[in-house]
This record gives sequence, C-alpha cells and structure tokens, in this order.
Amino acid sequence: MSVGLGRTADPAPTSAPARGLGYVAALDGLRGLAVALVLVFHQDPSWLPGGFLGVSAFFTLSGFLITRLLLVEHHRTGNIGVGAFWGRRIRRLWPASLLCAFAIVVVATAGGQGTATQLQGLRGDAVASLTSLANWRFIATGGGYGALVSAPSPFQHFWSLAIEEQFYLVFPPLLLVLLGRRGNHAPPDRARAVAALASLTAAGIATGWVLRAGSSGGAYYDTAARVPELLIGCLLALALHEREPVRRLHNRVVLAAASAAALFGLAWMWTHVTAADPALFHGLLPLHAALVAVVILAAVQPRAPIPLVLSWEPLRALGAISYGVYLFHWPVFLWLGADVVHAEGLALFLVRVVATLTVALLSFRLLELPARTLRFGGPVVLRRALPAAAVVVLLVAVLATRNPPQGTSAKVALREEVSRAPVSVTPGATEPGSPLGRPIKLVFAGDSLGYQLELVFIHWSLFFPGRFDVGGGTAEPGCGMVSDGELVERDNDIRVNNPACRKVVERNTTRVNSIDPDLFVVVTGPWDIGDRQLPGEDTFRSIGDPVLDAFLQRQFQNDIDAMTAKGAQVVWVNWPCIQPVDTLPDGGPLPSGFKEAKVEHLNRVIIPALARANPLTVQVVDLSKSLCPGGRFQRTNAKGETLRADDGMHMTPEGGALAREQLVPRIFTAAKRVVGRGTVRSVAAVRPAPGGPARPRP
Repeated sequence: MSVGLGRTADPAPTSAPARGLGYVAALDGLRGLAVALVLVFHQDPSWLPGGFLGVSAFFTLSGFLITRLLLVEHHRTGNIGVGAFWGRRIRRLWPASLLCAFAIVVVATAGGQGTATQLQGLRGDAVASLTSLANWRFIATGGGYGALVSAPSPFQHFWSLAIEEQFYLVFPPLLLVLLGRRGNHAPPDRARAVAALASLTAAGIATGWVLRAGSSGGAYYDTAARVPELLIGCLLALALHEREPVRRLHNRVVLAAASAAALFGLAWMWTHVTAADPALFHGLLPLHAALVAVVILAAVQPRAPIPLVLSWEPLRALGAISYGVYLFHWPVFLWLGADVVHAEGLALFLVRVVATLTVALLSFRLLELPARTLRFGGPVVLRRALPAAAVVVLLVAVLATRNPPQGTSAKVALREEVSRAPVSVTPGATEPGSPLGRPIKLVFAGDSLGYQLELVFIHWSLFFPGRFDVGGGTAEPGCGMVSDGELVERDNDIRVNNPACRKVVERNTTRVNSIDPDLFVVVTGPWDIGDRQLPGEDTFRSIGDPVLDAFLQRQFQNDIDAMTAKGAQVVWVNWPCIQPVDTLPDGGPLPSGFKEAKVEHLNRVIIPALARANPLTVQVVDLSKSLCPGGRFQRTNAKGETLRADDGMHMTPEGGALAREQLVPRIFTAAKRVVGRGTVRSVAAVRPAPGGPARPRP
C-alpha cells in the first residue's frame, strides 16, 4: 500500500490517453477508504470482519498506477528506466519506513513496551522488514501455535509492504521485456503483455489454491499467491492505455451501474468475509481485486458518480497520507492499549486514530514530501543518506537485542504470562508444610497449560521454600501425552507430529530414572484430542469415536505406567472450559482439537475412566472450579480478576494463582500416599482398559 500516496502522476490532463492520469482525487479517496478499513479491522475484527481486505484494495490500486506510469514512460521514450524507477520508489518508501522501524525498535527496547516474545524476534523482524522480506519471515516464524500465544510482532504489518516491494523489483524489467524497446511513440506489444500477465495471474490464483489446502497463513503472506491482486490492476492499466475516457451516455450509464454493483459487492465482502474464510484463496481475493478494478475504472472517468463519492474531502485527505497511516497505525494500536489510555471501545479507537493521524501527518510533511521533492539536498545526498540510515536502524536493532529471551516463542510468551502469578504472603501466617517432611519432588507433564502450571509453582516456591522441588518438567507447548498416530492440523493438512511430541513416554521414563519424582502433575487437552489417524488405518477418527477413545485410554495408561513405575503418584489435571479465538494470527484455522465440546468429552468420559482404572495412583483435579466461574467460560470473575489470556485458553497471572490454590492441597493429599512408597500396581495392570489390553511400555 505504498504507491502514489498523494499527487503521484504527472499533471497532464486525463483526456490525453498517452499521457499520465494527472491527479485523480477519487483514487486518493479510494486509498483513504482502504486504509480506514484496515484501521477499523485492527481495532476490533468484529466491527468489520472483512476490513483486512483494505490491503487487497491497495494491491490492486498499486498495480494499476505503477503500470500506468510505466506505460506512459514507454510510450514517450520507447524504454523504461528501471533504475530510475527503483530510485523513485526508494525515495518514496524508505524515509518513512526507516523512521517507523527506528521508532519501533526504540519504543520496544528503551521504552520498555516490547513483550518478551516481541523482543525475542525484534532483530530478525527488523532485518526482514528493511530488506523487503517480512512476508517470508512471517511465513517461517509468524504462524501456527507459537503465534497464537505470543504477542504480535510490531513489524507484522510490513508483510504487505514486502510483497509490493518485491513486485516493484521484478515487474518493471518484466514489463519492458514484454513490451520491447521501441522508438518514440511506437505502439507497445500490448497483446503479448496482456497474455503474459493474465497467465501469471492464473498461476498465482492456482498457487493460492494449493497453499490454502495446507495453511491459509502460508497463502496469506505468500508473494506468488497474493500477486494476482496486483496483476489485475496491471491488466486494467494495459486495457485503458491509449483509450479515451468513456463519453457516450449509454456507456457511462452502464459503467455507473457496474461500479455501483461493484461497491455493493465490496461492501458485502468487507462486512461478511473473515480472514479464516476458506474461499479467500478459492476465488474471493481475485473477485475482490476485480471489483476494485471496476471501481478504479469508474474513478478515472470524468463526470461519473463514483469520482464524486470518492473525492469526498475527508477520504481524499486520508488517502493522501495513507502510506504513513498504514505504517504507524500498527505499533500505535499495538502499544496504545486500554490499560494505557484507560478507555475501551470507540473511545480507545478514537484516541488511537488521532495519535496515528498526528504521526502520519508529521511524517508526510517533514519527511516524505521533502524526500520526494529532493529538498534534502538532491539525489546524491539521498543515495548516501538512506542506506546509511538503514544501517543505523539495523545496528540499533542488533545492539538493543543482544540478549533476547531464550526458548521457543510459545514458551517465552507463556512464561511471560504467568511467571509472576501473585502470591499472598501474610505476616505471621504459615502455609502448610510438606507431608513428607521434605520438599515434594514435582514433575509437570503435558502441554502448554502444564508448562504454565510449572512456572506458577516455581514462582510460588520462591516465597514458600521447603514445600516443593519443581524441576525437570516434560510439559511442552504444542504437544500432549499421546505419542502415536498422526493429527489433522490446519484445514486437514496431514502432518506428522512434532518429533519432540512423539517421545513423551521416553521423557517421563527418563525423569523417573534420573529424578525419581514423588508426583507427576499431568495436563491433557486440545493437542491430545485432535482428529487422528491411528496406526495401520487410512481414515481419521474424532474423539467420541469408541475406537479413538479406547486408543487414547491405552496411550494415557502407558504414560501412567511409565510415571508410576517407581511408586510416584499422578495428579491428572483437566483443561478448564475454553473459548478459543476463531483463527490463528496468520489467518489459518485452529487445530482440530481446539473445540470446547471435544475438551468436555475428554474431561467427562476418558479421564474419569482412567481414574477408575487407577484408584491407588491417580487423582483428577478439574481446574474449571477455579477458572470457569459459574461453570462457563468467563475472562473475569466476580472480583474483577482476569483469569484467562486473550486466546481464550491459557491462564493469566491471576488465573494461575487461583489454579495453584486449588492444586496445592490436592498435591499434598496425593503426596501422603508416597510415604514408604514402593511400586504400586494399578488396577489397569490387572483389568485392561476398554477397547483392548494396555499396550506394554516401550
């Protein structure tokens, strides 16, 4: 969304077909409308579910304007000055981008606004953003489960700029090859150019279709999958080149009706389509681009209704600074939250918009316009100053993040979320001591909630030493307690589990032999109950299927046998009620296990059966009692304490403290069975779990 923001074309009259468009206020209005969609969407997607399509509108408009300018140059000179074009793009884009990147790095580090996960990825995000590779970085690191539990990168919005900049790098020389070098005013070979760009458009649509079969995140950020939206604008420019504006009354009426229908269709998509819609890359994005192209066609015609609407001064003025608005709005919205502004809803949105517009206007007047008009001392100065500024920004990013938080993005985010769970220490009061007369050796196993609980207990033990010895946990975010079978993840893309997730029994056995824990705290949840292909089968089964239920019980029994081999006890923790977000941050659907009904079946049917089969070694604790006030999902309780994270699943510090208070007495009760312990045989060792005998432990 970085082309022609302001008066971008030369001032030739619109009626001269081989010359520039001149300044078309309606196109600025279209930019203003597009960036307004993005602002509303990033404030609250429920306000405008399809507001993210504003970026797509910018893509199509960018393709149109760039092609129009290149065609005019080719018509006048018989050539395209590719180097000069790149120089103009750098002058247009880099100054504000560098300022934004520098501000992000400084505010995130010195300003203390960056979360642990943001600081962890800040260096790589800055480098990728300033080298026009942000979209590929976010394909590699920005999607999936880690992104679900992590704070978004303050450079996240650079993905669309990266796609446009990659397009600017490749398209001008490609167009020159297609048109050929010709004498002044010689007609270009438009037929060849149209055929080639149409073929590339079709190939890009096919690429998006294929990528969407595995992960809409991969398609959403992929240059090849998104380039059709740009190329449709290019094709429109080729179709209009050397053509007179529409003048006949009949044709103007037809165009007015078509453009009104296009606007109606766009409005429907903006209010109904979501980022997780599987149809996005099955035709909706190209359709959106085609409708935008119809609006552009109407916008450049004289005496048409659409230009009058889109030339409305507030829209036009917003469009004139839309590049800066887009650049600066994301970090402003990210860090100017309700806790800072002390406002919510519309009031918070207005504060954010005012702050964004202020920064964008200052950038436009003091930086962008002078750079474009060479008021900084001419092209030579800019050629030296801009690379030097980029080097400075990169050095600041590297030096400011010399010691980033360690661990996966999911672990860093979860650690940050609950590691400071509040601890109430009353002077003179004493907490119950360990029933063993020594610290209880605890190992936490399972998924991300188990990892969070481990962090909560480590923090609590700093205030009350002598109760627990917490260490060597095997809980792994994104894993569970089931080792076998393949999961269906990301829209039926069949992928083998993370290799680390396949060694859960081995990890727990290792802990038994090396630590000899007194007690395991086990958490099972969404990662164990996704749709699964069992060994030797071709189909996938869902939880509730008796065959899969029996398989899960056998898998869990193997875990119990491994953990209790030397007499340890097991406290099996149910996942509390969940209300997960609809999609992952990259637009992809959640894995199949992230459904409240599936979690309820696990808690109501499978885990109680395990407890009945192992009455001497397994106790079940249902965290819904502390984290689901009134028996249903609520982010806050009656005391106003926020219990659950924004993802609708994990715990906040306050929620972690309540879970700890519920777990401590149950752990003490289980620990009493450890006194004088020896190996305790489970009932399941004698009575097979439903569905067949328990499989022997490897």
